Amino acid sequence: MPDPVPTEPGVFLLSLDTELAWGYFDYPRHVRERIFSSDGSRERRAVRRLLDLFRDYDIQATWSVVGHMFHASWEEDPSDPVMTWRGRYDSFDEIYGTSHPLWYGPDVVEAIIAAQPKHEIAVHGYTHRPLGEGDVGPQDVRRELEAWQRVAERWGIHGQAMTFPRNRVGNLHVLRELGIRSYRGRTRLPWIARVPVLGKVLNRLDMYLQLYPPRLQPIPDPIAECPVDLEASYWLFGMHRALEERLDALGLSLVRMHRVRAAVRRAALRGQVLHLWAHPWEFRTDADFAKLAYVLEEVRIQREAGRLLPMTMTALVEAVSARRHTESTG
Repeated sequence: MPDPVPTEPGVFLLSLDTELAWGYFDYPRHVRERIFSSDGSRERRAVRRLLDLFRDYDIQATWSVVGHMFHASWEEDPSDPVMTWRGRYDSFDEIYGTSHPLWYGPDVVEAIIAAQPKHEIAVHGYTHRPLGEGDVGPQDVRRELEAWQRVAERWGIHGQAMTFPRNRVGNLHVLRELGIRSYRGRTRLPWIARVPVLGKVLNRLDMYLQLYPPRLQPIPDPIAECPVDLEASYWLFGMHRALEERLDALGLSLVRMHRVRAAVRRAALRGQVLHLWAHPWEFRTDADFAKLAYVLEEVRIQREAGRLLPMTMTALVEAVSARRHTESTG
């Protein structure tokens, strides 16, 4: 069955959970030492290379930044949630009273702000503490997000989009009350992936075989209540890393990107949204950047044909809101 003729272009979203070591605050130190460079230099090179790539392809991305990264060093605050980590997580000793480059990153924020084209800086929590209903209560969520807003406002940043730490979505009414207009929802898996036992097996196999294709979603309805769910379509590094590195060594690094590139075309032809996401630190090798460039090349082709618009999360919500206003006054 042929794809329907879209009434408007599709949309390409790319969100990046920018967190340095904060994503592993509750892991043992030896795990962080295995994943990250000792001084944050590799992670910063990845950010710079991504910004260069986005410049070359004229892509505006949504960079969701952990709030503590706005600080140059520890700022004494008895209400800081990190204060409860003393004696609980060994990360406390790396954060408290230091300017450790894996935990503080104003230079990263500055690079994103200075880049062209202009990118969006969004909310990713103040400490990367999971913020879903099963993790914390609404008041804790409010404290985390208000702390993020206070430090971001020093930079003139008013985050209107959010990606939840560890993708644990919840407490959406708090986002609404604080003026956050959209969030990246979890990918809705096919029904078979939710079948007991069988689903667990398939989900495990998906890490190795990439069984599920990127999922598209319709352009948000103009009357959708904020915050709008801009569902994740595909995690760029969802494949088991050891297997991916093996494919890269065999010269097959682009094989699984074929289906992502095909999803770009589908989004363009159907007038739907494709939302890719990743962590900047996950881009470690030339092959990793080549995979993204391979996808962005298709984005450029479809954009030049007038069938696809690369946007930030907030830009999409604003475009939908503008359409609602036009339709109501037209």
